[in-house]
Order: sequence, then structure tokens, then C-alpha cells
Amino acid sequence: KVAIQWADEGLITTQKVETYLKQREQKGKQDRKMQKILGIADRALTPTEKKYLHTWLEEWAMRAELIEKAYHLTIDRTGKLAFAYMNKILDSWHQAGIQTVAQAEQEKQTYTNQTAQGKSTKPVTIISEFEQKSMQAFLKKYQKSGGS
Repeated sequence: KVAIQWADEGLITTQKVETYLKQREQKGKQDRKMQKILGIADRALTPTEKKYLHTWLEEWAMRAELIEKAYHLTIDRTGKLAFAYMNKILDSWHQAGIQTVAQAEQEKQTYTNQTAQGKSTKPVTIISEFEQKSMQAFLKKYQKSGGS
């Protein structure tokens, strides 16, 4: 059965089989390392978790240390391992070109400084003219009724 599968995948020479086996071994080591970093010791990775890891490690070429940093931020903020939350952190870092823990720390410090100075990068909510007039009418009514 395995030989037929390998033949179907084009693994028909000793060299191709050896390369394939080495790649599988490396992938297994990488998965075990990620499981250790993510505190997953008692079970295998799910297909969804493997997909996230593939994106982070293969497509985005994230370093294990950066994934570990995102893991700790996720645990601090959510109290649990949440792959979707971690993915949002790593995606934002990927989009910003952040490749090291030092860069992630610098980005966090910059964001903290901006928000502390009132220069949040979050969009400001602008209310419509109708909402503004409604609020003014409510305040006038409230003040007339004895509110201060």
C-alpha cells in the first residue's frame, strides 16, 4: 500500500524516497517543538492547528520564538490557548513586517506610547448629524427637568 502511494507521488528513486523521509522527519520535529511551545503534550495536533502552523511556519516563515511570544500574549489576554486569537496577532505582525521578538516588543511599546498620549491608532467614531441633534435635544430636556 505504501509503495503504491509513493509511486503515485513520484517517489520512485532511492534519492526521492530519502528526501521525502528526511522532510517528514523534519516536519515531525517541527510539530513536536511547536506542541511543546504551545503546551500541547497530551494529544496530537488537530488538522486546523496543523493548518495554522503551516501558515505561520511555511507561508509566513515565522520563527518559533515569535510564535512563542504570540502564544504568551494570547494566554495573558484570553487565559487559554486560542489559535484564532494567536493567528490575529501573528497576522498583524506579518502584515507589519515584524520578524523578531525584539521588533514585536518595539511595536507593542510604540502602540502603548501612542495610546498613552491619546494618539490611538484605532479609528474615531463620528456620530451622524441626526444623532448629534438627538443628543443635544436630550441634554436640553434633561437640563430643563432639573438634571445638572
